[in-house]
Amino acid sequence: RDDDGGGGGAPYALILEDDVELRAGFVNALNALHAAATQKRSDGDGYDVLLLHNQDVLGRRARRTPLAPSPPLPRGLAIAIEPTPYVAGTCAYVMSRRFARAALARRYPV
Repeated sequence: RDDDGGGGGAPYALILEDDVELRAGFVNALNALHAAATQKRSDGDGYDVLLLHNQDVLGRRARRTPLAPSPPLPRGLAIAIEPTPYVAGTCAYVMSRRFARAALARRYPV
């Protein structure tokens, strides 16, 4: 919430499955992905949702559009536009601040 100071300045919301284990360097990698995704639009909010893992259970990986941010992402990280409206197999995702606020205003389940 913005009015009580609890995370009001956070640029994104991180949503995790209950059994996700985070590795050392996760926050740095997440911030790099967020920075890469936001540079695509001048308003600084170039995405709605970032899927942090997608097993491609629907077999649509070839339809994704890879993005090449500048500066490049750290080794082992990639970012792409997912054109499939329904994705399965993600264990964690990030909602942009703008999208998270809109979802909460609509009482959209997260």
